[in-house]
Amino acid sequence: NEAVVFHSAVGSAQGVTNVVFGPASNQRNVTGVITYAGELVQFYPVAASPWANGNHDFNIRFLGFEFEGGRDTPATVSEPLTPQQVTAAIRILQDLAVHKRVSPAYWQRPTTLLEHNQLVATACPSGRIPWATIIAGLVPPPPVTPVPTFREQLDALGTVAQLVLDWEYNRPLTP
Repeated sequence: NEAVVFHSAVGSAQGVTNVVFGPASNQRNVTGVITYAGELVQFYPVAASPWANGNHDFNIRFLGFEFEGGRDTPATVSEPLTPQQVTAAIRILQDLAVHKRVSPAYWQRPTTLLEHNQLVATACPSGRIPWATIIAGLVPPPPVTPVPTFREQLDALGTVAQLVLDWEYNRPLTP
C-alpha cells in the first residue's frame, strides 16, 4: 500500500463494527478502527483492499483507518483525537514502515498520509488529525550496534589481555 488514509468514524468503534459486518447493502469496510482508548480493532489484513477510500483505485493503493469519535453533532464533529489515539496512530505507522521495509520518514503529508477529504468530497475527518504531532512521533529505530568479534574485543583490552593469554597458553602443563 502506498499511503494511509485516516477517517473519522462519526460515532463509536462499535458503530463502525456494525457497519463493517452489517447488511451487505450498507457495508463499508476499513482496515481497522482506533478506539478512544488507543486500541486498534483490525478487521482486515494490510494486504486486503477494503472499501474505505472512495473508489476502487484508492482502495487498492491506500489503507484506511477510522478514528472513533467525531460524533455527528456540531459540538463533537471535530473533537480532537485522544492522546491514546495519537499514540496508536504513531505505532501503526511505525509498524507499517517495518512491514514495508521503509524508514518511518516515508510517512509524510500530503503524499503518504492522507485524510479522506483529500480523495472524495467529504468533511471526514473534520480537522481532527494532529498531523505535526504524529509525524514528530515517527522516530527511526535506533541503529543496530554490531557485536565486536573476539579479536576486536581482545584488541580493545590491549596489553592486559595479551598478558593473560600469554600466561594461559605458555604455562607448563601440570600432571
